[in-house]
Amino acid sequence: MNQGRWPHEMLCSLILAFVIVAVNDGGGNSVFLGKLAYPIYTYIFPLLQRFYHDESYRTGYPLFFLMTFLLVSIIFILFRLTSYLPLITPLVLVSMGIVDVAAAPLGLLRLRFFYHTSETMTFLLLLEIFAIATAIVFYVYRRWPIPSLVSISVLAGHFALWSWVGHSYQGLSDLGLSYGYWSATFLGTISRRIAFPLLSFLATLFLARYVKRMAPVVQSDAGKLPVPRAV
Repeated sequence: MNQGRWPHEMLCSLILAFVIVAVNDGGGNSVFLGKLAYPIYTYIFPLLQRFYHDESYRTGYPLFFLMTFLLVSIIFILFRLTSYLPLITPLVLVSMGIVDVAAAPLGLLRLRFFYHTSETMTFLLLLEIFAIATAIVFYVYRRWPIPSLVSISVLAGHFALWSWVGHSYQGLSDLGLSYGYWSATFLGTISRRIAFPLLSFLATLFLARYVKRMAPVVQSDAGKLPVPRAV
């Protein structure tokens, strides 16, 4: 059922790439982003010069999104390769599930090393990530006891909360009036505040759908966790 897995892999790749680029960009000068931007400056920007007379696209959100989509392509190819290794399917599904649900907390925890966040906030972030990882393991191994409707409601609340926490200091209407509703600043904020949580929520639903469609679990020994098996 590898062909049913690629939509989730694409969404997860987009989420993971967005967080990696955003965190590295927020942390100041990044060697990783320098290497990621090299092929963009070398091959893509010379083509764009034929259509744009200024060079505003070389910085800010255009460069950010180009680096993100380049990293998306790399991560998606890696996910596609792992889909042909059934022995590591449970580990890959758990890892992608953690990325889907915990991307916002993980990103903020990474920024902890660049900005002085309280130790209490760091502890709470670690606690939430641990809880998310535990829930994903239980779900992938078919031991999740909570009904689907309740689970979806909790997920929706989780993503709505992080959408508000991450950008509660910015009013979208004020931002649109200041910079323009079609400006890169406003659209970039929309992508982080609205589109990103929606993509994460959608990716989690795709993961749940894929896990439910997997073959019946294989019980190896009595008392041990069942192992999901893709067909």
